[in-house]
Amino acid sequence: MVIALVATLFSFVLFRTLPGDAVTNIAQSPRITPEVQAALRHNFGLDRPLWTQYALYMRELARGNLGVSFTDAQPVSGKIIQAAKNTIPMALLGTMMGIIVGTIIGVNAAYRQGSARDRVITGSAMILYSLPVQWIGLLMLVWFAGVLPTSGMSDPYLIDAGFWATAEDRLLHIILPATCVALLLFGAFALVVRSSQLEALSDDHVLTARAKGYGNRRVVWREAFRSAMLPLVSLSTLTLGFLIGGGILVETVFGWPGVGRLTVQAVGARDYPLLQGLFLVITLSVVAFNFLGDVLHAVLDPRVAE
Repeated sequence: MVIALVATLFSFVLFRTLPGDAVTNIAQSPRITPEVQAALRHNFGLDRPLWTQYALYMRELARGNLGVSFTDAQPVSGKIIQAAKNTIPMALLGTMMGIIVGTIIGVNAAYRQGSARDRVITGSAMILYSLPVQWIGLLMLVWFAGVLPTSGMSDPYLIDAGFWATAEDRLLHIILPATCVALLLFGAFALVVRSSQLEALSDDHVLTARAKGYGNRRVVWREAFRSAMLPLVSLSTLTLGFLIGGGILVETVFGWPGVGRLTVQAVGARDYPLLQGLFLVITLSVVAFNFLGDVLHAVLDPRVAE
């Protein structure tokens, strides 16, 4: 609750310290006279003192009302929900791909510690982890242009198509942005899993399992990986919190109409109600997934709850 209150105050003050406002963008048209600008500011409530604007905003927020967008006079909550519906499948798919591949590669690198395979895996993971996500996305646009859809989440010319044709079209459109997210996360997951797996392989219960003659597969995946899962769970939930908030660069590069792209559009339009709503949703999603990570951590490791 305290975090949400701080987030609302921070977002309210931050966005209003930026130069210009929604009326400034509209006033770039030569037909907008100073009188019209003043009328727009009055209509948007921007001519009132800041503390009055904040009090009104908090009053409406307490009622569950995020306000109305300055851009198209649509409810902010509806715009965010629609954008989140587009972001969540892409973020979940990309995250799951990154977790699965990063986990398998990381465990394999730890088991082959010091080998050429380990050096190649570790080096590749570090390179992908350090590369800017927009650069990876632009490379994918160049390489797969003409092979896979590179913008949007559906074909605008696909009208009155059946269920399977629509599903196939959505799947083709989601491949590149989800893969970009997976590549972005792969390096971090591979490095974290490798490090935690190396530590787990030296634990007493793992050494005992080896002494009992258990096979390598059981020792690596059943005995050691159970302990190595804890950092992976924490990183996964934290990552999901940020991605649900919107992979801004990924969605911008691939024109994906999600929370990230909506945030960019709101910043460009100085749409204060929409920006405040987005900032609040992103903050709450990070907090919620962090809490989920703590709960899962306590379930997997009972010592945390003691």
